[in-house]
Amino acid sequence: RVFNDKGHVMKRVTRNNHYDIYEIEGSLEVQRQLLLKLAERENTRIENFKSERTSSVESLESLKVDIVQAIQKT
Repeated sequence: RVFNDKGHVMKRVTRNNHYDIYEIEGSLEVQRQLLLKLAERENTRIENFKSERTSSVESLESLKVDIVQAIQKT
């Protein structure tokens, strides 16, 4: 319900800010790709949990931090 009520958050899109739309869509696509990559890595880690090594857990945690920072910058 909260996600559907965007009236107070979003401005009306006009033809003047057409490039802004492309910039926003690009940022959202980057965020989507980063989150998909993180989900894929987490799913792989869950599947291989019994044979997991500490270094791969640290690598996953590092990836999470990098993705959060990248999303915040977009």
